[in-house]
Amino acid sequence: FTRVNDDPDAATVPAVRLDRALGTQARVDLAKIDVEGAEGRVLRGLTDLMERGALPLIAFECFGHLRAFGEEPADLLNWL
Repeated sequence: FTRVNDDPDAATVPAVRLDRALGTQARVDLAKIDVEGAEGRVLRGLTDLMERGALPLIAFECFGHLRAFGEEPADLLNWL
């Protein structure tokens, strides 16, 4: 990871879709997501798992900080 603007509490880290990291044969029994507003981004990284039924249970809160990431709670729920 790299520091952001010399802020000791901020860092840039590489990201990869969980679908890609787990591969096409993976099954996840439960995903618990707590990312302070970035839930939509995380869920979209799980699209392949969800579409093939390999992720039957997801737990997350979606009414906290979604707007900070440019997303409306209703839009995320409709997407699901």
